[in-house]
Amino acid sequence: MSRFADLRFGLLTFGLFILLIVSFMLPPISFVTIWFLPLPFFLHGARFGGRSLAFPVALSGLFILLLFPHILLFSLFAFGVATGAAMGLLYRRDRVAGTDVVLGGVVTAWISMIILVILAASFTHLFSELATNWDKQWHLMEQQMKSMGTGESLPDPADLRKVLPGMMLLLLIPFPIFTFLLGRRFLSRSGLPRKELLPFRSWRLPRSFVYFYFVTLIGILLQSSFDWGSFNLLFSNAVALLYVLFIFQGWSLIAYLLYARGKSGRWMIIVIAISLILTPATVLIHLLGILDSGTQLRHRIKEKR
Repeated sequence: MSRFADLRFGLLTFGLFILLIVSFMLPPISFVTIWFLPLPFFLHGARFGGRSLAFPVALSGLFILLLFPHILLFSLFAFGVATGAAMGLLYRRDRVAGTDVVLGGVVTAWISMIILVILAASFTHLFSELATNWDKQWHLMEQQMKSMGTGESLPDPADLRKVLPGMMLLLLIPFPIFTFLLGRRFLSRSGLPRKELLPFRSWRLPRSFVYFYFVTLIGILLQSSFDWGSFNLLFSNAVALLYVLFIFQGWSLIAYLLYARGKSGRWMIIVIAISLILTPATVLIHLLGILDSGTQLRHRIKEKR
């Protein structure tokens, strides 16, 4: 690609990034556009490769530093660049399926966000201020509930803060999914092959996740007897994150069973609704997810068919 074309497409990528940043100032629109933050760098990386990303990334970073010099916005920029670039470079590979592109984006999103959180906690007071505001809002909500005649007290906000980072990591999962689903439409029109995601019923977590889950559960049991400092926070978030992932794995197993029996997708909607409303059903789905990941259950089901 010529230098002129490289400059022109780099400016288009930069322009798309600016549109996304401007949309954040419009709350009704930002609830939608925030999920496509990695899109400009995903499209550019998939079409033109890693070297070509240098110009739009540098230009976008300079734009943030000069006009919006805030740690939160710069963190979003770094997160979008890392996730989008990783997905774009994976998409360029011939033997990489669409599911692998999304999983690569999820892993990159998690790693980049963890690094950004560590840097922000080391050089700013952002998280101490957020914790203080969290406690104030929590106690205010508790007082409002008591004034309404509700006798039950809310859980300790400090306990919820322990698992908040893990829940935040779960919120990052839609970013690569939505970016991929929209971005592949443009990439297929540009001549790149259209890559597909595996059906939800075919998704399976590696068996190593089961082993890691039991290790973290043991860590949770031991932390009540030993003060391990930051490891307590690590175990709490790992358990919360894996618990939710195994719920998704349980849903995937049920979707597979429904598909094997020729049932419609409406049954899956009912299953998800029940498991979200009833706590015992949620625990059961979570156990099914562990069983599905750690055993050859699906293989045995196939043999009986």
